[in-house]
Amino acid sequence: MFLNTAFAGADATTLLLYFGDMGLNFYLPAVALTAWGLKPWQMTLAILPVSALIAGISPWSGRMADRIGPGVMMAAGSTVVASAQLLMAIIAGTGLFLTHMFPLMIQSGLGMSLVVAPLTAAVMAQAGTGQIGAASGINNAMARMTMLIGIALLGRLARMAYADFGASLAGAAHVAASFAALQRLALAAAVSSALAALIASLWVRRAPN
Repeated sequence: MFLNTAFAGADATTLLLYFGDMGLNFYLPAVALTAWGLKPWQMTLAILPVSALIAGISPWSGRMADRIGPGVMMAAGSTVVASAQLLMAIIAGTGLFLTHMFPLMIQSGLGMSLVVAPLTAAVMAQAGTGQIGAASGINNAMARMTMLIGIALLGRLARMAYADFGASLAGAAHVAASFAALQRLALAAAVSSALAALIASLWVRRAPN
């Protein structure tokens, strides 16, 4: 199945995009609580609009993928995610969470909403007769596996930058070091998402007629 370039490209896009997005989003709340000083309920409220955005826009993005091709939508969405993550890396720690990071979370959610439905459609469309179940299973396994890898490797990267990353400590030094570690995570995520956009634009095409 991976000899099909479009199928392999869709799964590679999944691998790279979910690595950065899910890995970064796993640690962002920890920084919000320990460095920006948010309460857990405030962080929960900040995440809800992102989830609603993905659920609300995904049906439209699926229809657009049928019209212009899934690769275009996947590349565009991954680029939006990558740009949000790059801006996070640039401005992390320079302002309030609500005015600096929350808008970029919304932007990242918008980008993901452009990718999710077209990605699924691309994987299923490239599956041959009798391979739809296998195609779906492979892509879902790829997404789950890369989430775990992203969390593990980005967590290691953060701890290399700051050994007490995620700890509830007081002091300006802790806050500054936490922001510096977050910048590393966001930059790594941005590079991964940008590679996902490149692969989607080059490899993922319309379903064969």
